[in-house]
Amino acid sequence: MLARFLTPKRNNIIKFITNRRLYSSYDFNKGLPPKVLNPSTLSRFDLFNSTDPSTRFISAVYNNGFLFSNDLRLNGPVFVINGEIFMWDVLQYGVGSLKEVELEADAFATTSIEGSNDKNSTMHIDPASPFHGWTKQTFEILELLDILPEILVIGTGSQTAQLPAFLKEYINSFGIQTEVMGTKYAGATYNMLLKEGRKAAAALLPNIPTSARTGFPLVKFTTTNPDERS
Repeated sequence: MLARFLTPKRNNIIKFITNRRLYSSYDFNKGLPPKVLNPSTLSRFDLFNSTDPSTRFISAVYNNGFLFSNDLRLNGPVFVINGEIFMWDVLQYGVGSLKEVELEADAFATTSIEGSNDKNSTMHIDPASPFHGWTKQTFEILELLDILPEILVIGTGSQTAQLPAFLKEYINSFGIQTEVMGTKYAGATYNMLLKEGRKAAAALLPNIPTSARTGFPLVKFTTTNPDERS
């Protein structure tokens, strides 16, 4: 399972990181196949160069996305780190990335494969949690950074959810503190930390599960006529 990081660029160019390789796609939303750009390190392509800090503030949190202070509106999960704003193709309640989690509805646990050092060997399993299906690889981008943040604010959507212990330990292993809360409050906390001069990053899920690739919701809402209720 891969956590993919997309970053919007001008002229309909989108760059995203997956498996430590850099890809480029023109007008990705049209489904054109990505072209691999070799070789593949973040530092070589300068994706994380610092930008004007005023553009990194979160102006508004919508049900399906976010508005930043540079008037950039993005639908779906986002990862804001080192002055760059990335669309984050990550699972939300087990769906939303290229791979969905197929597990029994009554499975509630964190499972692991004994004797394996693979980052996917431990997976959080809880269909009622926004972290359902997450592994350490979800945050593998931290291994690619030359400059690490002091604190990572994680927004869990419309409600606060507890970050699985193995993910917290993985993030802490980089010397990064975590703050986990509902996304509305996570956005405000991230802004406050920036104003205080802290080296903060934010990993934010929208209030309503929304695809980072399409911008469309991953859930459907229906209305029921009261007369039709049994």
